Amino acid sequence: MLELAKTNNPTEINDETAILAELADPILRHRFARRRGKFTSSRDVTPTREASMTITTSMSRTRPLIGIAIAIAGISLMSWGFVAGIDAALDASGSGPGFFVAVFFAGAALVITTAVLAVIGLSRGEHRGLWIGSLALSALPAVAILVLVVQARR
Repeated sequence: MLELAKTNNPTEINDETAILAELADPILRHRFARRRGKFTSSRDVTPTREASMTITTSMSRTRPLIGIAIAIAGISLMSWGFVAGIDAALDASGSGPGFFVAVFFAGAALVITTAVLAVIGLSRGEHRGLWIGSLALSALPAVAILVLVVQARR
């Protein structure tokens, strides 16, 4: 029966305690009994008002916060790689900007990863405010580049 409960709704049920609590609920027992073919009549289960309240576990905030941390790390790597790369390119005594270009692209990859995670999180509907903040952080480098291009054309 636990396997059936685990496949019922994976967003609300994520540990055995919640599964057992939901199976104790008469309305949910009724639903599981019908799926398993053991439901005989409506008198087997009498739902009450207390039984209609389901137990939901809170969604984790760690995913959006990790996304925000990845965005901050990516922006930091991009800005350091950009500034240090220009300095290394203009300095004739060094080995060139190759390392800093790689650092810049690594930061860009982190920012793009954050944007993808934010879109996935928003589509799932969990912690919209944090995911919107993560998406806004991942858009900052693109906005900065647009501002630099517009300022250069004036």
